[in-house]
Amino acid sequence: QIQPGRILDLGCGTGYTTAHLAAHYPDHPLTAVDISENMLDQARKRLSGQNTECVHADMLEYMLSQPAESASMIVSGWAIGYSKPDRLIKESARLLIPGGTFAFVVNYADTLHPILFAFRKCMFQFPEKVTMAYIPHFPKNWAILRKMLQRHGFNITWHDEGEQVIIPPEHTKEDGLLSWLLKTGVLAGFDQMLPLTEHGEVTQYFEQLLQANNEPITHHYVSVVAKCG
Repeated sequence: QIQPGRILDLGCGTGYTTAHLAAHYPDHPLTAVDISENMLDQARKRLSGQNTECVHADMLEYMLSQPAESASMIVSGWAIGYSKPDRLIKESARLLIPGGTFAFVVNYADTLHPILFAFRKCMFQFPEKVTMAYIPHFPKNWAILRKMLQRHGFNITWHDEGEQVIIPPEHTKEDGLLSWLLKTGVLAGFDQMLPLTEHGEVTQYFEQLLQANNEPITHHYVSVVAKCG
């Protein structure tokens, strides 16, 4: 149960979480924000007929444009690490009404380390092939994230840390790990920054780095629910 008022979904993607929020809180207006127009096109289809507004914008810039105490709940699934977490948490405290809820899940800095390592090496090896920069700001650990939340006046009501190891099938040793990863969604976004879907020197080098790294490909994350004030 949450207080009356608007719900804000930051980095909504295709609207998967937004649709669940709409189903659970039909009396609350929802605003879904994402920087990708293509993602929002899918979200609009999924949310057709719901009491939801889809906004094409950078989530932090959008928050900065909104009045104080204008939301009863702010939700974000896997998105705040691609913005500036400390600033975003500060703005969430400003936008929420007293007692409002901030709920999110975010990766830690060590998540998908073999992939991030390969990506960075390819960026330096082939700078002319990079179409956009990738500068994540995932929190290093729970202690640091907890301090951010407390510094901006949040009371943490629940948190849970977890990890999910991505286990490639046996055939990827011969067929290639990169081509399989591209089909799983793990590399969503990476293929927009480097030509990973094109056969060439970049994909060969990326594959070489992945195969040489024996570290498991692991999602390491934390889920948090906190109250404002």
